[in-house]
Amino acid sequence: MSQTGGPDPNIVVQMRFAYEPDDFKQFSKARVTSAAKSSGTHTSSLNASLSGRSLGGWILFCAGAAVLFFCLKRYAPYIGSLRRAQTYSVLVLEVYLGVSIAVMCVLIALFVIIRLQFRIQFAFQSDLKEPHVATVDASGVTLAGVTSSAHWIWAGITGWMETETVFILRVSKRYFVILPKRGAFNESQLEKARSIIQTHATKLDGV
Repeated sequence: MSQTGGPDPNIVVQMRFAYEPDDFKQFSKARVTSAAKSSGTHTSSLNASLSGRSLGGWILFCAGAAVLFFCLKRYAPYIGSLRRAQTYSVLVLEVYLGVSIAVMCVLIALFVIIRLQFRIQFAFQSDLKEPHVATVDASGVTLAGVTSSAHWIWAGITGWMETETVFILRVSKRYFVILPKRGAFNESQLEKARSIIQTHATKLDGV
């Protein structure tokens, strides 16, 4: 959403950077916060906990690990004897314990994967480690790497968010452009980039 009385349309700001895993962590936190402000703080807390990005997430992880350890320590020695007993009630208990332990293992694995997803993605996508140049001006945003480049006009950018370290431009519900602030040459250039972005795009509820 364009605003009137914006910055000089001839101003061009270039930001030079290579992506780091923390850039994507900042993006993820901003999305969780944005979703929270749209749907309520309780949803926010739940989403953050389930995605492992809050104290609640760590509490769930530790509780799950404790339950898994207790089940293994308490019932593992009896698994062999339970199988030899072959009674219906014992077999039902064995299945119940097995399913419970399996579910807990899956939840713990998901928690670990979610916590490490950005480092995993960063490790396998070599293009993210390339030097990038982002150009922000009145026509839109251009992001150029060593092997590829893309340009988005402001009409195609549906909103933006800001954290302490990155600008986040939303192109669609599933596609975002992340611009690390450290890429600006100095604070003046950073302010110019912010001014251009907020003039041409709608501010979203985020961090």
